Amino acid sequence: MGTPEPAGKIGFRSGKWFAALPFMFFVVAAVTLSLKGVMSIALMSVIVIVGWLLGSAFAKSQSEYWGTVLEGMSDSSIALVAAIFLIVGIYGKIMSAGKVAQGLIYLGASVHLSGGAACAFTYIASAVFAVATGTSLGAVLTMVPVLYPAAVGLGANPMFAAAAIVSGAATGDHFAPVSDTTIISSSTQRFRRREGFADVGGVVKSRMVYVIPVCLLTILGYLVLGGGKALDPEVSARIVNDFSYAPGLFMLIPILVVLFVAMRGRTIFEALTCGTVTGAVVSVAAGILKVEDFFSISSGTAKGIIVDGVVGMFPTVVGVMTLMGSIGLLKGYGLMDEITAWLSSRAGSTPRGCEMVMFWMVTALNFLLMGSTTRITVVGGPAVDEIGSIAKIHPYRRANILDAVANSLSYIMPWHRWPFYVIGAVTPLLSTYPFLTVPRVTDFLLTAFYPILIWVMMLLAVITGYGRQFEGEGGAVVRAPLFSNSIPDEVHR
Repeated sequence: MGTPEPAGKIGFRSGKWFAALPFMFFVVAAVTLSLKGVMSIALMSVIVIVGWLLGSAFAKSQSEYWGTVLEGMSDSSIALVAAIFLIVGIYGKIMSAGKVAQGLIYLGASVHLSGGAACAFTYIASAVFAVATGTSLGAVLTMVPVLYPAAVGLGANPMFAAAAIVSGAATGDHFAPVSDTTIISSSTQRFRRREGFADVGGVVKSRMVYVIPVCLLTILGYLVLGGGKALDPEVSARIVNDFSYAPGLFMLIPILVVLFVAMRGRTIFEALTCGTVTGAVVSVAAGILKVEDFFSISSGTAKGIIVDGVVGMFPTVVGVMTLMGSIGLLKGYGLMDEITAWLSSRAGSTPRGCEMVMFWMVTALNFLLMGSTTRITVVGGPAVDEIGSIAKIHPYRRANILDAVANSLSYIMPWHRWPFYVIGAVTPLLSTYPFLTVPRVTDFLLTAFYPILIWVMMLLAVITGYGRQFEGEGGAVVRAPLFSNSIPDEVHR
């Protein structure tokens, strides 16, 4: 007998779990092809669409089924992602054509930065940008065109260099006070002994005990391993000679403008717009580019940086939209709600038991929501709030478990969106930087150190009680001894 369908849905002939068929088909096909070395954003979209067709064969109502797919594709977050991609496409093209990477190669070669040091620098720069802007997506799409060619040109392992950018993006999304996940994870955790929700400042301050050790280990990891498969010295020397370009350092100015505008509390759209305009002006003033390089018409065809930047992002935008159509089926037919409710019912009454259920529930959401950290915190927030309150866990601690785990495995799974974002940003660079290699979706599993280490850190914190906080009188923070699995007496007063 099939499982009951959600109220108002006609559903599937054999139960609502057939709504997961398109998603599972995509996961299996994507992993299989990636292991065979086949990687294409366009092909991924084709796989998703074939999955839709398979799923539709089991739907009782075709109009309902395809309407649910369209709801997933038309989610407001998809419009946000698409808009950012298209604007960053222009910005990235300007940075690439403006030879900022060549400028960084010149700078790195001048100070003898190479190998693992170049890889560690890539992580630090990406993390600083992501913390300043609060957007992991903006960090990936902005930093890949700038840092990836430079790091590889200076002898960093391409696989680790790409992963270092992803690690930096995850660091910013997790730690930045202006990050959407920081704000959502805080605002979903209610105090029980006073009015209000967890304040962002308190949450960010309390999470430093997790973030700082993981950041240091991540830097060390890239220093030691990031140059393990560096380019041949002769090849590296030729790249530096062929691709270093001192005037390209002028293009650091647009990057600083983006950082400055973002740190003033403006949106990533405003920051990127200012950076794009500044990049155009600086590149022309420095003699790197000409006005006609940006837009021209020849033989009835529009050409130039602006056109190439937008058009080059179309496959990635379509890929993300189709993936969200499959997620829409999971949401629309109630599968995610049911899974979340089942996990919530497993909570015990001890602090470790409650935190363990919270930890594994959010970990599961990493897989179910295809790496959408915002959705993970939105969906998981209310459940974490209820589960954690059973053992009187402080809202700060609940928010930290939610946010840290949301920004962990989401970034490294081969079928999640983050590897595709990097691949989509690297692919247009190949014509300018022929020495680059396009990462495979499986490359990030063991090389994106921050997402891996923050997941391990939070698991150890749950098991040992490291950093555990309880809610005392008036919402005060009450700490318990390490390895304790009981609620402090003063919390009961």
